[in-house]
Amino acid sequence: IISSPPVVPSGFSPNGNSENDVFYVLGGPFVELELRIYNKWGELIHVSYTQAEGWDGTRDNIPQPVGVYAYTVHAVTPDLKEHYLEGKVTLVR
Repeated sequence: IISSPPVVPSGFSPNGNSENDVFYVLGGPFVELELRIYNKWGELIHVSYTQAEGWDGTRDNIPQPVGVYAYTVHAVTPDLKEHYLEGKVTLVR
């Protein structure tokens, strides 16, 4: 099985135009995946465990403000290599 490590974009625009509306972890495939999103106060506002479930820019179905959010990614590829990423993503509308 050929796989690639996780990669994430630096920004996304959840404005409902069906282009770049969701922040996804790219790469893979993964046998395990955890994406965590934090707001500027360090509060955990989103967690997903599958590559198909990204972050749509909401918290409890409430659109979050334009800004920079921190993320962490823990992914395991089929060869059982673990990958850790952390960084920032910009939400624009």
